Amino acid sequence: RIEHPQAVIDRIQYGADAGRGLEPARYRFVHHTHDGRAVYTFCMCPGGEVVASGSAAGQGVVNGMSPRRRATGFANSGVVVGVVPADLPGGGVLAGMHFQEGLERLAFRLGGSDYRAPVQTVAAFLGRANPPIPAASYRPGVAGARLTTLLPRPLTSALRQGLDRFGRIAPTFLDPPALLYGVESRTSCPLTMVRRPDRQSASHLGLYPIGEGAGYAGGIISSAADGIESALALLGSAP
Repeated sequence: RIEHPQAVIDRIQYGADAGRGLEPARYRFVHHTHDGRAVYTFCMCPGGEVVASGSAAGQGVVNGMSPRRRATGFANSGVVVGVVPADLPGGGVLAGMHFQEGLERLAFRLGGSDYRAPVQTVAAFLGRANPPIPAASYRPGVAGARLTTLLPRPLTSALRQGLDRFGRIAPTFLDPPALLYGVESRTSCPLTMVRRPDRQSASHLGLYPIGEGAGYAGGIISSAADGIESALALLGSAP
């Protein structure tokens, strides 16, 4: 996840009109690398904060949110890199989940094993400079780390390519104090629970797997839409 002072994003998006009563600005970037991987921003949170999102002990997982007033002074967004089967060690239906869990355990250790988030400036991640770690919104605290040691080399390379492209679109986007957090690993589920055409579980009748956790959505709106469809299917099957 990448974080900036909100004022930086406002200047990128509004130019001379930044600071003139406009709402906190947002952005969206997409890039496809030379080997076909997608790199894109996801769940951009204007006036927001980076939050802890682990679900068990020893997990270093981050996400983002925007409070109602959007007045934290920070802007953040997930930066997603596509993962392909060749990236996954081993095999089997749970290979993606094991890969995800491995990243989360490593992020926890890089943060000091005390629930601080490992961070690195974008400039340092790209090998351009090594500025000090700036102020950050993450309330458990942050710890400087080499995020290049967190991701496998193909993912690090793709992320660097994507960030470089984003910086060409918005030149100050990569400048200090732009900050990267590790690791946002739950933008989508690494497996899919099989369901029948009537949307019930293929193995457990009466169970309706829905949303992100079941592998059928990738965000708030798509999860809500999937839930509505399953609710309608449930109502339609009622005696």
